[in-house]
Order: sequence, then C-alpha cells, then structure tokens
Amino acid sequence: MEGIMEIKFAGEKILPETIRARDLAELVSKVEESLTAIIVKDNADVNPDDIVIGLVNIEKGSTILTFESSRADLALNAFTVLSDAIATGDYYKIPSNSVKGIKSVYDFIKKGDCVAEFRTQSGSVKPLAFISPQTEIIFPTATQLSGKTVIYGKVIRAGGKTPIIGIELIDNRIIYCDVSESIAKVIARRLYCWVGFSGIAKWNADDYSIESFNIEEIIDYEDMPITKSISKLSLIAGRYFQDDIDVVKIISEMRS
Repeated sequence: MEGIMEIKFAGEKILPETIRARDLAELVSKVEESLTAIIVKDNADVNPDDIVIGLVNIEKGSTILTFESSRADLALNAFTVLSDAIATGDYYKIPSNSVKGIKSVYDFIKKGDCVAEFRTQSGSVKPLAFISPQTEIIFPTATQLSGKTVIYGKVIRAGGKTPIIGIELIDNRIIYCDVSESIAKVIARRLYCWVGFSGIAKWNADDYSIESFNIEEIIDYEDMPITKSISKLSLIAGRYFQDDIDVVKIISEMRS
C-alpha cells in the first residue's frame, strides 16, 4: 500500500495562488501534529523526532495537499484513524492534540468557504472523510484530569533541537516532556538512569493514562540492587525480617 495521504480543498476561493503562505504553513503543521500525536499514542516506543510527515505536492485547480512520511505505515494508519474520527464524529478516540488539528482544518474550511476531502488513494471517488462549512462538528469537552504528582522512570532521551525528555515508566509506557535547555542539560547527565520527577500531569479520564507531564522539579532517586534495598528496609523494620517471625502473617494483619 502506498503511503499517500491526501486532503483536497475545493471551493471558488480556494486556489494555491490565493492562500497565504503562513496560513498554508500553519495548516500543514497542524496536520503533522495531529498525525504524530496518534502515532506516539499507539506506538510508545516511537520517538516523535523520528517522524517526518512532509508535504510533497500541491495541485492546481483546487488545492490538493499530498503528504508522505518516512514512516509510511505508521503515518497512513494514523491518517486513517484521524479520517475515521471525522467521518463518525467520535473525537474521543484520538488524542487532544489531534482534535486541535481538526479544529484548525475546520477553521480553514469556514474561512475559505470550501470543503475538504480526506483520501489515502489519489483520485479515489469516495473519500474517507468529508468536511464542509455546514458540517456539524461537536468537539469533545475536556476529557483530562490534571494535578500535581510524582513519577519515576528511566530517562531514555534528553535533548534535541527543541529539548524533549523521554521517560520510560515502570509499565514500559513512554511519555515525552517539553523542557527548557537548562533542565535538559541537567537531566542528560542521568540518561538511562531512573529519576524521580515532580510536576503537573494530565491524565486521560477514560483509562487514567498520563497524556502529558510538565516537569517542575527533579527528585533525588538512588537506583540500587535489591539486596541493598532490603538491607536499608531492615534498618527501618528490622523485627519483620527475623527468622522466627511469620512475615506473611504480620503483613496480613497490618493490611486488615
């Protein structure tokens, strides 16, 4: 299957030569962000910096934007998921950043008084999704919970042109955090180490998975062998580790 992703805008006012470069750049950027958000959500091991979704063609007559990607399989699947959300009106199935992207496309359509068709095969008669200024779109209200919390994870990435920290959590999920250069430099020294972070998290209200995390403070965390951990624990609760003590029974009594 070819990795073609096509959005066709048709209308009397919509021609490539009548669209401002900044408006087109903003539209392309939002489409890329929308697809990238879906890819990262469904593929926790994928680094967002490795995803490039480029505009490869703009056809005259009507404005047809054709996108291709270095990760064609992932991008094409994400485009299909995005199109399905538009076609069914079920925006709860996609990340909030993808919803923001659709809002930008809808605003562009209303401003240009045009229609948009989403296709994965150039020239196909039936589009995957269709939006017009008259399309009734009810975007979901906030479905996130937010609050201050502490997370622990392994730092698997620190840096980049736009500094990003990648943290692998204990359940193997990976979250990415935008940070300042100064914080990135500090965390880079702990690459591939377990680190604690305090900050503001946003959770998906449906499955309570962390969708974003804003780092406010780095917490000291010492990664040590299990034998050393038990040794330190025994200093705190030594009597529970005596040979003549039924540990299981004591813990059961403590829990009850």
